[in-house]
Amino acid sequence: MANSNTTYLNLIKPEVGADTNAWGGHINDDLDALDAILGGVTAVNLNTVGKNLNVTAGTTYLKDATDATKIAKFSAASISTGTTRTFTLPDVTDTLVTLTATQTLANKSLTAGTTFIKDGTDATKVAQFNAASITTATTRTFTLPDATGTVVLADATQTLTNKSLTAGSTYIKDGTDATKIGQFSAASITTATSGTVLCPDVLSDLRLGQWVKRCFWYTVSWHILSFYVIYTKIYISDTCIFVIHAICVVWFFSARSRKSSSSFFMQNPSPS
Repeated sequence: MANSNTTYLNLIKPEVGADTNAWGGHINDDLDALDAILGGVTAVNLNTVGKNLNVTAGTTYLKDATDATKIAKFSAASISTGTTRTFTLPDVTDTLVTLTATQTLANKSLTAGTTFIKDGTDATKVAQFNAASITTATTRTFTLPDATGTVVLADATQTLTNKSLTAGSTYIKDGTDATKIGQFSAASITTATSGTVLCPDVLSDLRLGQWVKRCFWYTVSWHILSFYVIYTKIYISDTCIFVIHAICVVWFFSARSRKSSSSFFMQNPSPS
C-alpha cells in the first residue's frame, strides 16, 4: 500500500511495512505542518458541523492577519447564568453598530413604542414617537425646516411668529362647540397685495355685519340723568373698515345728584 494523506490537514501517512528509511522525514514534515497550524502561521478551516466548538471568552482573541497587535475579543460576562445568547449575522458585509460609538446608520427601521429618545444629562426625560394613527400600509414623511426651533403641538399653549395661514383651509372653531366655525377669505385682495384688518379698541366683541349695542348713562346736572344707547355695525371692504353708528339718547329726571358714569354691552340687538 502506497503512502496516503490525512483528510483535513493533509498530513503524510507512511505505508506500513514500506518507505524504509523515509519515515523520519515524513514525521518531521507532519510535525512542522502541525506547528505552523497551531502557531497561527498556516490558515486552516475548522469543520464544526454537528459539533460544539467551545471557546473560552476572555482567553480567545481575534488577531489581524497583517498586524498582530490589532486584537479583538468577545466577552460573555454580562449574560445571565445558565443562559445561551444567539447572535444572528445578517447576509451582508458591514460594520458592527455599538452603543457609544459615533456612527452613521442607514437603511434602518426603528419600531415605534419601543424606541425612545432620552436626554443626554437626565435619563428620566424621555421622548417617543407614535405611528398608531397612520393609515395601514402608508408611509408619512415629515420634512424638517432649515431652522432651529420648537415643535408646534395641536393643544399646547404656544405663541407663533413668522407664520402664514392659508385662507380657505384655516378655520377658527369655538372652544365649546366645534360645529361653530369661523373663517377668513383673502379672495378679494389684489394679487401680490397684503391687506391688514385693524380691530378697533372700542368694542368688546367684533361682529361683522351685526349690531352691537353699547349702553351708558351720564349725569348732565344734579337732577337730569342722560341714558345713551349706541348701536354699532362694522363692515370691511377691500381698502377700509366702515363703522355705522345709531345713537339713541334718553333723558329723565333724577331725585338726587349722580356724579359718575357707567357703561355695558348688549350683543346681537337690533336698532329698530
